[in-house]
Amino acid sequence: PEASPRQVAAAIRGAAVVAGETSTSVRGADWRIGVVTAVGTGPVDVGDVRARRIDGAYPAPSVGDQIMLTQNSAG
Repeated sequence: PEASPRQVAAAIRGAAVVAGETSTSVRGADWRIGVVTAVGTGPVDVGDVRARRIDGAYPAPSVGDQIMLTQNSAG
């Protein structure tokens, strides 16, 4: 017997969940605290991480500032 479209969708959904739970390349949001090591015209560097800054939230960046870095699962 052939599987119904609903059964196929459920199987794909289940496989995606298992793949996400077992793969190291899939992750959720992440955050950490770091110290600014360089300031550009838009981004700031925190060690080897180049981070985009939001002007309204962080209008005057300075080397030595302690900041929170956030990253979502999309990068």
